[in-house]
Amino acid sequence: MLTNGELEAKNRIFDCIKNNNPFLDLSYLSLNQIPIELEHANHITELNLSNNNLFSINDVINKLDKLLFLDLSNNNLNEIRGLGFDFGNRLHLKSINLNGNLFNDIPCELFGLNIFPEVTIENNPFEKNVPLEILEYGVENIANYLEQVKMAESTVRLLEAKVIFLGRGDVGKTSLMKKIQYCPIKI
Repeated sequence: MLTNGELEAKNRIFDCIKNNNPFLDLSYLSLNQIPIELEHANHITELNLSNNNLFSINDVINKLDKLLFLDLSNNNLNEIRGLGFDFGNRLHLKSINLNGNLFNDIPCELFGLNIFPEVTIENNPFEKNVPLEILEYGVENIANYLEQVKMAESTVRLLEAKVIFLGRGDVGKTSLMKKIQYCPIKI
């Protein structure tokens, strides 16, 4: 049994195909998955799937090889595997909107594209950990920052110091060194 949103999506897809419309709006339909019928609308250049309940992307979108603008904002996505990026870069997107999803990191699939699209990826959980100065400089800088943070977290800190004692003989340099060397110090 189809939900009202799924039924409306199918009607909009068939109307789009029938009228050869390059824009398809499937927003606000409470979709949990992308309708399979979308594969027959391979003429569209702009697809709006915003404000649904999508948790993942199926490979139906990869059949839309004329697609230039994709809006996936305000869904429940935390990855974009299967979105043309894993399948030989068939998509040549100019713009992708990933605002308001559940991304903890910037999807690495974005960096494997032949043509790097304009990416909007605001209001996602990863932003809470990124300074404003870095957020202002775009996706690539944010990704670099997050990678550096991950590397820093996995690096073991080595607390070590080298000390040279200078002075005349028989004034206690060796005694001081031994005391420092064998005395437990709390850090």
